[in-house]
Amino acid sequence: TRQLYVLYVCAADHGTGAGRALLEAVLDPAQSVGLWVADPNPRAQAFYRKHGFVADGTVQFEDGVREIRMVRGGP
Repeated sequence: TRQLYVLYVCAADHGTGAGRALLEAVLDPAQSVGLWVADPNPRAQAFYRKHGFVADGTVQFEDGVREIRMVRGGP
């Protein structure tokens, strides 16, 4: 299993495909992947859902920030 640690695109570059390109560059679609995303962060969560991730119900608090885990299985 892989875990994506950070994917950040500056607001000025939202909607340009930069996030998709970064995600595709580091993640193999044949492998299952997990990541943590701040909650609430509807924009980031929608981005990951668009790319096949679903929240698995796991929550953690990291440095005072609530995060949910999102996972994507292989094909």
